[in-house]
Amino acid sequence: MSGVTTHKTVPPLILVVGGFWFLGTLLAGVSPARGFELTPKPSPTVGVHVTAFIDHEPLQPAEHFRLNVVVSLDEGWHIYSLESQGDISLPTRVDVDARGVVPISDWQESPPTIMNDQILQRMVKVHLDRAEFRRDFAVEPDLGPGHYLIRGTLQFRACDNRICTLPRKLEFTTRMRIVTGDRV
Repeated sequence: MSGVTTHKTVPPLILVVGGFWFLGTLLAGVSPARGFELTPKPSPTVGVHVTAFIDHEPLQPAEHFRLNVVVSLDEGWHIYSLESQGDISLPTRVDVDARGVVPISDWQESPPTIMNDQILQRMVKVHLDRAEFRRDFAVEPDLGPGHYLIRGTLQFRACDNRICTLPRKLEFTTRMRIVTGDRV
């Protein structure tokens, strides 16, 4: 057949995906020739808010105290228990970085709710509305007087039975005041 030209067509899905990629790179200020060199920006913390406080102060060297981490969840969202439930990305985790304190217990949590997770299609332990995590610490005996920061992170996955986030971290901070001798 002379004079007939055949053309290969690109499937519409590839055009759409490629178009979004190109548009995304232009909006992000990245030229397709350079490739992706973006630093990920923190995404919003879907429905999860964290606060922390200690149970009493001022504290003295060698004294014990409890750190409380309270998580409030927007309506419809849940996070998972501290307990491993067969998936390493599920358990909520609390980490603390604080100068002058030593943990003396494991993390404890408020009683979780057992529910059928529609995303995972199985029964799991979750926290709805509010979760409380607590751990006992001891002030190191040689810690001098002053104000000290207790910093930590809450690592979690939040779900609303339609979607789940990837594992996320939220930072929290609280203070402790150390005194020596009589409490002031």
